[in-house]
Amino acid sequence: MVLAGDIHSSWFSELKLDFDRPEQASVAVEFTATSVSSDFPAAYDAPIKALNPILNPHVRYFDGSRRGYLRCTVDRHEWRTDARTVETIAVRRAPVSTTASYTVESGTSTLVKS
Repeated sequence: MVLAGDIHSSWFSELKLDFDRPEQASVAVEFTATSVSSDFPAAYDAPIKALNPILNPHVRYFDGSRRGYLRCTVDRHEWRTDARTVETIAVRRAPVSTTASYTVESGTSTLVKS
């Protein structure tokens, strides 16, 4: 399991030893957190969403349009990550919602959408 951040967008990916062989089993899962206050370049969001299935088939989830954080819940059976996003960064107590949830079963390196 890898937790990453600082690119101002959310990415949930299955990591491969050789990304040129997407049929290979995943060796790890990476959850990349967005930022609450910093923006991802808006012009990149739609092209990345469109090209990820072709160029990055190991990426299961991407969101560059929302601000927020990751909430991880871990027990002996699974790791669950929720993408939590704020409605706006302009209001201190803005509503927060879950925009994506994925789990990884213990002993695997496969993301499952919840």
